[in-house]
Amino acid sequence: MTYVLHRVNNPPNVWHFDCRADGYFNHLGELPLTVEKSNAELTFSIENNQAKLTYRLQSLTNGIEIAQLFGEVERLDMGSLTYHLVLTLQPTDWQDNSLLRPYLENEFSIATEELLAEAGVSQQIQISYLDKTLTKARLDFLPSNNVWACQLN
Repeated sequence: MTYVLHRVNNPPNVWHFDCRADGYFNHLGELPLTVEKSNAELTFSIENNQAKLTYRLQSLTNGIEIAQLFGEVERLDMGSLTYHLVLTLQPTDWQDNSLLRPYLENEFSIATEELLAEAGVSQQIQISYLDKTLTKARLDFLPSNNVWACQLN
């Protein structure tokens, strides 16, 4: 127990999460999301205040879609273990019927134009659960309330 409290109160400079979208989707836009959550994956890592998010979505119609965002940790709220990130979407060749693009618009609460312009986004990611062995975690994306179940490596 003491070890877990020490790790949570003194987060490492390196986190690496492999995640599945096992939570719920709180869609803020007008169109319903068409993403089958079991096919959505996220790799999220922080190393020395540098953040990287890689989204991967596989579907029968679109094959595999990948989008990456890079940025930095603007600040960390220790009480809630919430990382405030400033990220930039890397150039992505979006398919006309992309399923990943509308998902990311919801995840980051941004308009299509902002996503297509590869504008910077601010994001809060809260580590809302860590198991006792520090191998499983739940990440909450704010303000979209999307939840990811993760394996901590």
